[in-house]
Amino acid sequence: MKLLILLSILILTQAREDPVKRVLTFIELELIVFPIVLAIVVLGMWKIHLIKNMWKPVENCSQELKPLVREPECEP
Repeated sequence: MKLLILLSILILTQAREDPVKRVLTFIELELIVFPIVLAIVVLGMWKIHLIKNMWKPVENCSQELKPLVREPECEP
């Protein structure tokens, strides 16, 4: 994450001389760096979500399992 931020700062500082180069680097940042950062953030959030769910206590584990198929009711 820090590496991507440093890379984007480096690209922007090198593009100060030429306006055309500045526009190109902005497009590069929008199309390359932003999706990578977004993917890292989303994967990190997903990983945290999985870890939190992994440590949840199991509820109702002591109860008997109910059959999935209903037993036919007897007619009187």
